[in-house]
Amino acid sequence: MDLLRTSLELLPSLARTSPELFAPRLPDVIRMLRDIVSDTRTRVRAAGFVAQAGLVLALGAELIRSHAPVMLATLREALLKGVRSRFFCVEVAISSSSVVI
Repeated sequence: MDLLRTSLELLPSLARTSPELFAPRLPDVIRMLRDIVSDTRTRVRAAGFVAQAGLVLALGAELIRSHAPVMLATLREALLKGVRSRFFCVEVAISSSSVVI
């Protein structure tokens, strides 16, 4: 789990450092993040939402726009679980605000 968490933390920095090299891999990264944030049993779910937000901020609207529906679907699903649910994590708010902007 520590390696996965560290990898998630590094994603935005990698994207920011070399967006043109990162962009072709973006569909795979978005798919991986979708799987991580959709799995309520994982301990790195919150880190997945933070990584998603970081990618949006690092790459900007132009590169993210075509992936927004997938990102918004995972955010919607997480928000529908509600604040009182044990599956809620506050990092959803961080990620949703970055995607909306």
